[in-house]
This record gives sequence, structure tokens and C-alpha cells, in this order.
Amino acid sequence: MPEQAQEIGRGEARRHLVLSYLDNVVAADRKMISKVFYVLQWTAAELDRAISDLLQEGCIREMQVKGLEHSQVISIRTFERFGQVGRD
Repeated sequence: MPEQAQEIGRGEARRHLVLSYLDNVVAADRKMISKVFYVLQWTAAELDRAISDLLQEGCIREMQVKGLEHSQVISIRTFERFGQVGRD
């Protein structure tokens, strides 16, 4: 495992951690994601870059969820498991 950890860069590690978190919670707003990873001392720019990269890669989606004030970042693969993405 340590050998694998050395093979990825910090940006990729951030993306992996954010995606793993979203896979488990399904959806969270950016403020909550920031609170979760606060202990890792990521800058706002680093977190925004990780989220932007995951959006661009199609791993996550950001959308408004009925009944919630802020838009939510969702894991596509977790949502697809429940058959929700792409339904109107």
C-alpha cells in the first residue's frame, strides 16, 4: 500500500478522498465537504480544484436538491447504484 500511495500526486489523492467521501454520504454541499477535510489543511483552491476535476471527469455532479438551500455535490456511481441519475 505505501508503494501505491507514493505513485499518485497530491491532487489525485485529494480527488480520491473527496470521491470516497461522496460515495459514502451520496450528497453534500461544498461547505460540508470543506468541514470534513479541514483537518487536512487543504486550501479553498485545492478543494475547489479537486471538485472541479471530478466534475470534469464525470465522477460527480452538482445540482439543486429539492428542500435543501445549497446545491449538493453527488457521487454519480453511488447515485447510479440506486437508479436515480438521469431520471426526470
